[in-house]
Amino acid sequence: MTRKAIRHAAQEPFSGVFTPGLRRRFRAQRTGLGVSLQQLGEVLRINWSTIRKWEAGVSSRCQPRHVSRVRSFLAHEYDERLKALSSPEPTLSEMMRKMPESLHACMERAWVIYGVSQCYPGVEGLLLNELDAAVDRTAARVLDIYGGGASREGRRPSS
Repeated sequence: MTRKAIRHAAQEPFSGVFTPGLRRRFRAQRTGLGVSLQQLGEVLRINWSTIRKWEAGVSSRCQPRHVSRVRSFLAHEYDERLKALSSPEPTLSEMMRKMPESLHACMERAWVIYGVSQCYPGVEGLLLNELDAAVDRTAARVLDIYGGGASREGRRPSS
């Protein structure tokens, strides 16, 4: 596509018909923002497979109820919201590098016990249930203490 054709596509108003230039512009804008078809579909409230068909040229017409949202997307009105979605989630290794050493050690012990539990039928389920129950109990205590529970209002845990 020539520079002149790209400039023309950028100026071409959206009337509900995806011309080849608008298709390329739409796709380039989505991929430039780093969002998937699914993410864009959620934000625009349009099925992701419909967006895929527009980008691929399978479908060139847009339903009237979608025109204003597509026009707004092409006018970059959704950019900030979409950029926030494309921020990568931290990986497990990144989260583990940031966690306190005591929590890291606790998780390592749980991982070792989990590995051992794989050798004994039924132990894996028992371990996971116990860990889940311990996390639930701790969360309830924290919420009771810091969440303003009536019985412990103002109380802080002892060190």
